[in-house]
Amino acid sequence: MAIGAQVCIIYLISGLAKAQGSNWQHGTGVYYPLILDLYRPWPWLADLLVSNGLLVTVVSTGAIYCQVLFPVALLHPVARRLAVLAVLGMHAGIAVVMGLPFFSLFMMAGDLVFVSDRTYAWANAWLRRRGDALRRRLSRPMSVRV
Repeated sequence: MAIGAQVCIIYLISGLAKAQGSNWQHGTGVYYPLILDLYRPWPWLADLLVSNGLLVTVVSTGAIYCQVLFPVALLHPVARRLAVLAVLGMHAGIAVVMGLPFFSLFMMAGDLVFVSDRTYAWANAWLRRRGDALRRRLSRPMSVRV
């Protein structure tokens, strides 16, 4: 409960702080970090993102909504799943595009507190089935055609 409460507080405060900033209000909050060399491990990827104004606005605004609405979305089972997927996607994007993998992994670990045991069991069974099918396919003798 304590970890979940802390994650909710982090997202709520972060989203509200962003919403107060003029860059985020104008939809350009993501643009400015991505033009700094510090947050451009792959310049071509950052350039691809910042060259599209609509994409920058959607990502900037989406980050605010995602963070501010996260605690409220936890109250409904379907909304909780969507919110967890949204913040996991947001942090995956931060890890790849901005080159901040450790920050993203720590936040993702906190986000996964909201995934139910039943969902983990389903994912485990699905991965085992996929792994078994892959092992069977790889263990078949390969026929060589001449």
